[in-house]
Amino acid sequence: DGLTLTGTGNAGDTVRVFTSQGVLLGSAIVNADGTFSVILGQAQTNGETLTLIATDFDNEASVPVPFVAPDSTAPATVGNLGFSADGATLSGTGEPGATVIVRNAQGNVVGTGTVDQAGNFVVTLAPAQADGQVLSVTQTDAAGNLSAAVPTTAPDITAGVDLSQVTISADGSVVSGRGQPGDTITVSGAGGVLLATGVVAADGTFSLSLATPQINGQALLIGQQDAAGNASAN
Repeated sequence: DGLTLTGTGNAGDTVRVFTSQGVLLGSAIVNADGTFSVILGQAQTNGETLTLIATDFDNEASVPVPFVAPDSTAPATVGNLGFSADGATLSGTGEPGATVIVRNAQGNVVGTGTVDQAGNFVVTLAPAQADGQVLSVTQTDAAGNLSAAVPTTAPDITAGVDLSQVTISADGSVVSGRGQPGDTITVSGAGGVLLATGVVAADGTFSLSLATPQINGQALLIGQQDAAGNASAN
C-alpha cells in the first residue's frame, strides 16, 4: 500500500524519509539487528522519488540515499477525445509517456499511440472509423498500470447501402424495395412534391403507401438518408 518503507542501517541511527520537495514523510530508529521500518504519512505508490537520511547519536547525517517508490497507481482516464473529419485519427490528452490503445466494440485494436511530453496524443485508426462506431480508449503507463476505459463514438459520415429492388404496385399506390435498416425513405413526385416517407425495417425492406397513386408514367425520385443525414444515391 506504499505506507511502509523498510531497510537496513546502523543500529541506533535515526532514519528520516523525505519527499522530493523536502517534506518529511516519516522517521524510525534502526533496530539492534540493523533493520528499520518507517511508517509514511502519505502512501507512495506512483513512482515518487524519495530521499533517506540517517542520523547517528552525534547528530551526524549520512549521505542522502535516493529511493524510487513502486508505481502501482493506474493513470487517470484519457480526456478531450476528438476525431478527425474523415475518422482516420483520434486525438486527446493523457499521461506523458503512456501508451494509448483504441479498441472497437468487438475488442479488437484499431489504433495505438504514445502520449507526448505535453500530454497530447494522436492515434491513427486502421481502418478509419467513420460510421458511428462506438470505440473504447485506454492508456497504460510505463509501469504497466491500466486506466479505466473511456467510450467514444466515431463520426457517422458513411451512407448506408444503396437502394435496390425498388418497385411500384400495379395500382400505383405502394412503392417497395430494399435499403439500409433504420434509414428514412422518401418518395417524391414532379416538382419535388413529397408523396410518402417511412423507415427501412430491420430486415432491410420498406413498403410505402403513396398519398396519390401514380398510374400515368410519372417519374418518381426515391431517396434514402440515415440518422446522421448521410444520403445514399437516389
